[in-house]
Amino acid sequence: MQKLIYLFVAIFTTLLFNACEKDPYTDEGVVINGVIWATRNVGEIGKFVNKPEDFGNEYTWQEAKTACPSGWRLPTEWELKGLGTGTWTTNGREFGTAPNTIFLPADGWSNVGSGYYWSSTELSSDYARILFFYNNSIFMNHSKKTDRNSVRCVATMN
Repeated sequence: MQKLIYLFVAIFTTLLFNACEKDPYTDEGVVINGVIWATRNVGEIGKFVNKPEDFGNEYTWQEAKTACPSGWRLPTEWELKGLGTGTWTTNGREFGTAPNTIFLPADGWSNVGSGYYWSSTELSSDYARILFFYNNSIFMNHSKKTDRNSVRCVATMN
């Protein structure tokens, strides 16, 4: 009887855990200023992380251009600007208006959180545009294409 109870608990726990995880290949997305934003960062190439607060992996600009899962792409500089300034939290920034919000996690820098997110906008053979934020500051900046930054994907509305 005790083995049967343990088996039931193990099966129930596995089913519950799997139901809570999101599919790493898909994302329902939310619409902010006419753009569908993924609700999670890219983890492995072609896959989203499980939770919005998971930071994911960092990529060079060349890698970032193909890191998004099928049907998703890097946002342009203008799409990133369209997010506005958002609201700072202790570990990232939230953008949009409920229920259409996204959270961009910070990775930490100088004891304050910071985030670096690639855009598809190329500035030169060496630099591309990024969204950069820390604490209460947010702005578009540039980054060397060989630097490693986060990826948040978008899809164009039909």
